[in-house]
Amino acid sequence: MGVAGVEASGFAGRGFGLRPFVADGTAGEGRSTTGFLARERGTGLLLTRWLSARYTDEIWLGYDGVGFSGRALLDASLGLHIPITNYFGPVVRAGLLAEITHQTGWSKGELRLGSGEFGFSYARGPTHFDLVFLLGPTLLGHVDMGPLHRGLSGLTWGTYLTSGWEDLLLDFRISQIGADSGLGPVTDLRGEACGLLGRRPQRPTRSSRGKKARAITGPHGRDFRGAMCVDVSHGYAAPDAGAVGGAALPSRWTTIGISLLFGRSSRLDPARKFGL
Repeated sequence: MGVAGVEASGFAGRGFGLRPFVADGTAGEGRSTTGFLARERGTGLLLTRWLSARYTDEIWLGYDGVGFSGRALLDASLGLHIPITNYFGPVVRAGLLAEITHQTGWSKGELRLGSGEFGFSYARGPTHFDLVFLLGPTLLGHVDMGPLHRGLSGLTWGTYLTSGWEDLLLDFRISQIGADSGLGPVTDLRGEACGLLGRRPQRPTRSSRGKKARAITGPHGRDFRGAMCVDVSHGYAAPDAGAVGGAALPSRWTTIGISLLFGRSSRLDPARKFGL
């Protein structure tokens, strides 16, 4: 998170662990099940005087009660921050998203490149808050669920919220994919809250960073920690009537999971030099 000579605020973390979940998918006859998988999750939010960045990445591997379950996801953006007050300012970023998910009999893939994010960031003490509106093109993708197969492309818009306070991290996002399609958009809603477990050290330890490593995460840096995360996702896709023989069968999927993760987590305090 830190770079020599650059003052910054924000947080970052990466954890590995296990995620039991319950899921329900409805397409035609529908399907409900429970599952269990191994998971990697990385997330971060960075704010300097003029730059703003965020990222999320995920890898899932496991069994969903029906068959193989997996996900590979990268969602990131980089752009400008314009400080208006000591703690607040608008942000403008360009982003990309690449995802492939297969779970409980349904699958979704999406490639979004060159999307724009417009909103604001707030950073004061242990509180970090980033809210943006998303607008950009989905270049290609698909949703498969039972008899439904629908390609994804076209204009995508939505809202992203990324925030952190002390030992609590919150991520919420909703997107309408292919909003200019004659079939209507595919709705993708996701939310996750993570709480860090255990006692927080004042700074990273030499044993975990090396004897010669410099602590770059500030006085409130956090090293290896456990975390418990609760995630909820919901999606809805109108059918491609031609692909299912004219039958109008909308498809929905919902999952709820609880993850126990262990990894590295750090928080950067606002940089007093710039009054952030």
